[in-house]
Amino acid sequence: MHEQQCLRKWRRENEKLPNSEQKDEPKKSNELSSDDDVASLIELGDTAWESHLQQLVPCPLCQRTFFPDRLGVHKRSCKGPSCSTRPRSNKGA
Repeated sequence: MHEQQCLRKWRRENEKLPNSEQKDEPKKSNELSSDDDVASLIELGDTAWESHLQQLVPCPLCQRTFFPDRLGVHKRSCKGPSCSTRPRSNKGA
């Protein structure tokens, strides 16, 4: 149930994006069986991480990566390569 709803939501959001920013549909990972060990769980986590990384889109100005729906928000304030190397504030330290 959850996976079907997530996939429908993903498709709706992906269709709203310009063709150049649309991604291929995510693939379903293998189901776990009752005798899976820690190595299988680690592999599943690695697969999920790779899937996450494949969904990210780089900013054409600074090359930072974002989910496609957040790229537009970032691009409105991006100032190019210097925005990814800005100094961090020491406030609250």
